[in-house]
Amino acid sequence: FAAGAILAAEWIVGRQGFYEFTDVMEEILKKNNRRFTQINANEKTKYLC
Repeated sequence: FAAGAILAAEWIVGRQGFYEFTDVMEEILKKNNRRFTQINANEKTKYLC
């Protein structure tokens, strides 16, 4: 629970309005998916740190 609260607190910096936690997670998952795709495209290790 605490990790999710910290994640959302870092995500919300500089944003205005009302958000749900799903907004946070969708953006984070999209960002990680792009990183994974880029790693695969470069034929580097498939493990993310």
